[in-house]
Amino acid sequence: MRGNRPIHFFLFFIFFSTISCRKMTSGNNDNSNKNNNQTPITSFFAEDIDKLQTVTLVEGHLPLIITVPHGSLNLPDSIPNRTEGQLVADAYTISVANQLSNQIQQHYKVIPYLVVFNVARRKVDVNRPINEGCESPQGRRVWKDYHNTLQKTVDTVKKRYGHGLLLDIHGQAHKEGMVELGYLLSGDALRSVSTNDSALVKQSSIQLLASRLQKSGSTATAAASLLRGNGSFGHAMMVNSTGNEASLSVQVVPSPSYPYPENGTLYFRGGYTTKRYHTTLDVIQVESPKSLRFSKEGRKLLCDNLAKAAIFMLDHYYLPNRSKL
Repeated sequence: MRGNRPIHFFLFFIFFSTISCRKMTSGNNDNSNKNNNQTPITSFFAEDIDKLQTVTLVEGHLPLIITVPHGSLNLPDSIPNRTEGQLVADAYTISVANQLSNQIQQHYKVIPYLVVFNVARRKVDVNRPINEGCESPQGRRVWKDYHNTLQKTVDTVKKRYGHGLLLDIHGQAHKEGMVELGYLLSGDALRSVSTNDSALVKQSSIQLLASRLQKSGSTATAAASLLRGNGSFGHAMMVNSTGNEASLSVQVVPSPSYPYPENGTLYFRGGYTTKRYHTTLDVIQVESPKSLRFSKEGRKLLCDNLAKAAIFMLDHYYLPNRSKL
């Protein structure tokens, strides 16, 4: 949006049907919308540009926000192409987010918040600061659309629940083929033997959760386990019903089995979204590998494990008594 021009929202009801589901990711928004089963109750759209609704917000009823900044393939003519930085879409991440949201809904009978940017990264990168992610006034306008919408959603979750978790969904094609969880900690920091996890978690994008646990009387060990111990998102993704990490098809870093990325390998620690919002809510950047995203079976496996981890986090840290659902 330009300056302080207000965002106008249009409310409509979506019926629980396959046709209605696909409206969320219609057109060129994602090349996998035939397989998503998301059934949002209500949606809001930021004001359009070139008849394109730039931001999709699905209102939720959980202290969980799922964001997709790089999933769209929409290329509105009125926004000039960017010439620098990463320009390629994170393919199938909208489908991943929709499936993840649907599985969480099946568990809790209510949906998480979902915020999707409907403009291709070739035009605007909303996971970068505005001066890096935009090369035109038109691009800056829709960048503000996205972050104004997301900021309001973050503030709503904070006000309603007092805390919450934001999962920022991305994709990468690193040869290791692992799910990379970004906590604003570099690979070197995770590999360091001179810094214990109690200190690391205080520097991470889940520092609010660690602080809250310690204030509630939990031990330092419990807070330290949040990054790559038995209380972590990574452990919950890989663990089986007996409590052991046994998932060979989904490998996650950091986790007890893979506590850090190997030296010399690529690892994404979190971008602008993680940096901007982690002082209000806990944020984890989820970088899913191409090997899991590019097939229907792979996406199901990925989403099964992501949903399991999200439910673990909600049950243990954000909704221990579910009193505010």
